[in-house]
Amino acid sequence: MKSLDRAYNDQMDVGTSQFALYYKDWIKLGAQSPAVPSVTLPSVAVSRSIQTDPKLQQRQSNSIQQHPFVEPAPEPPPAPPPPSTPSARRSYSLRLLPCHSNSLRLLPCRSNSLRLLSCRSNSNKDLIHPQIPKSASFNDVPVLNLERAISLISNSDSLPECETAIRLIAKSWLDFSGESVIKTILSTSSFIEGLLEISFTSKDDDVLEIAISILAELVTRSEINRQVMLNADPQLEILLRLSERSSLFLKVAVLTYLLRPKAKQMLSSDWIPLALQVLEFGDKKETLFTLQCCPKSAAMYLLDQLITGFDVDRNLENARQIVALGGLSLLIKRLELGNEREKEICVSLLDTCIQADGSCRDYMVANIQKASLVQLFSGNQLKSDGSAISLLSELVCLNRTTRMIEFLNGLKNDGCLNTMHVLLVYLQQAPHEQRPLAAVLLLQLDLLGDSSHCSFYGEEGIDAIIVALERSLHNKKVREQCSRALLILGGHFSSVGEPLTESWLLRRAGMRDVRGDLFRSKWRTKDEFERMTNHQEEEEKSRDSWLRKLAITLLSSGYKRFVVALSNCIADGIPGLARSCLITVAWVSCSISSLHNVKSSPHALACSILRPRLLESLSYDKALEERVLASLSLHSFARHRECLQMLLPLSKETLSSLEELSSVTWTADELLFMCSLWLNPLNRTPRDLFGENTE
Repeated sequence: MKSLDRAYNDQMDVGTSQFALYYKDWIKLGAQSPAVPSVTLPSVAVSRSIQTDPKLQQRQSNSIQQHPFVEPAPEPPPAPPPPSTPSARRSYSLRLLPCHSNSLRLLPCRSNSLRLLSCRSNSNKDLIHPQIPKSASFNDVPVLNLERAISLISNSDSLPECETAIRLIAKSWLDFSGESVIKTILSTSSFIEGLLEISFTSKDDDVLEIAISILAELVTRSEINRQVMLNADPQLEILLRLSERSSLFLKVAVLTYLLRPKAKQMLSSDWIPLALQVLEFGDKKETLFTLQCCPKSAAMYLLDQLITGFDVDRNLENARQIVALGGLSLLIKRLELGNEREKEICVSLLDTCIQADGSCRDYMVANIQKASLVQLFSGNQLKSDGSAISLLSELVCLNRTTRMIEFLNGLKNDGCLNTMHVLLVYLQQAPHEQRPLAAVLLLQLDLLGDSSHCSFYGEEGIDAIIVALERSLHNKKVREQCSRALLILGGHFSSVGEPLTESWLLRRAGMRDVRGDLFRSKWRTKDEFERMTNHQEEEEKSRDSWLRKLAITLLSSGYKRFVVALSNCIADGIPGLARSCLITVAWVSCSISSLHNVKSSPHALACSILRPRLLESLSYDKALEERVLASLSLHSFARHRECLQMLLPLSKETLSSLEELSSVTWTADELLFMCSLWLNPLNRTPRDLFGENTE
């Protein structure tokens, strides 16, 4: 039996070698096929006796695998590793990316079997024998062998046979420059599904690269082919598995880009690190037969889907993963060097990253070239979704006024474009819901000048804010953006970009321990809270000076229309906007309260317009914070003689409300004291009523 075993195995080895040389010569010779080798088979009796021995079957399998039909090409060198981060401090440059884990569970089976999963649909059983049309224009192609190769890929469970068939198809494709007739006969669902199964099972990079190239050609040829592939691999698990091979991940990215999958088909968390890896190393175009594509375009498409294609929570979670993996540096680079479409995607991605993780704002401010931001507004391609103006407005929400002014100066002076003119043109052409933010930015840039009066640009910005406030009563989107714009004007933000103007005003009014988490919740740690409550003198002076200049500009340029617009929005009582307008009135009135002996003082006019709204805001049915803000505003106006004469005497309801508020804010106490002196004229002096700065 041992002798028979050896004889049988030797005979099998000889036959396998002969057929290997036969196919090798056949491929080299092209249409002229060599003579088929004659191999003597063992007798039936010997075959039956040996087939029952599993050890010999294993040896037979090993023998076949040791004699490939076609010599494989040398393995390409692996992709270089990502560069390490040069600094030990926290950085948002690209980390060393973790290898993503397999998203498929492999079933135990023989290595030469395709039955790890099934991409083939039952409805395609009748389509597994594609026929080459008789009118084919390439008479030299070995038609019979091409048909057999296609049939093997569509039917066979033998991996070596399928790999050989793929090489044969590739040779025919390349020899005849991918003639349309070849693409036609390959455009069957059974062939595409079989090719996907081989791609999942094979470990031969050359075969896999050929399979990827064929699939790419077929996908671009027909929408039906694209749908067949997506239906066969709905969660893109095969492509994700292929991307783990260092020599193929760029080509896989290109194929994925050609498929144009939606976010719901990319549920694995491995897609984001893959997209970032492609974005870093995909500088050169990848060639897939006759197709050429830059992998960076594929990476941008994938990231766009992953950030915008899910619900809000999942989009933000994916954005946080981009930040955590150090993708900001790559996005900033594409913002500077990419084409128009890539820049558009980058702006949207960076804007979402800030919303997901506000702490990355400082990194963007320090690393984005200001000129590239200005250029975003010089074209028309970014005006539809408002991502550019949203990103720029987020970047000015810094936790120090000095840093905000520094950023605005860089934005105004960096580059060859006239930033204010570009922004003005954008403001005039943008949709109504994008104008409030653009107007605020234009006004802030205009305030950087030394003049005590705003220029034409500043006046246009204020006018646009007024128009937006007037329009906000009838447009929800405009209303939301107006609220955001007014908070940006307030200029107080935490280190993660949360607006703190209201908290600052309430604390200034003495409102403490009303709700235990009212202030501290705005900061991440106790240390940050303590730092924010103990500003340096330079920062305090810079903030007060900036807000005073802004308040004077708003009241002197917009004057009555601006104040009337704020009053109407407060009276309308729309949540969000009414609160933002009340906050604006509070900081504006505080900023101008110390101004005396000023020609054309705006206090009296502003007080006459806002008085009814502020007194209404003191009522019991309003939120406590709104009542305190109203009390603070009334106290600021009451420091001026002409305003106090408008405010007093107060009604019983107002006095009762102030008495209740006196336990919360000192401003209520001061107003009650002024009222008592007003009611007892014999016991009062001008200094008692108006303080030391009396006219």
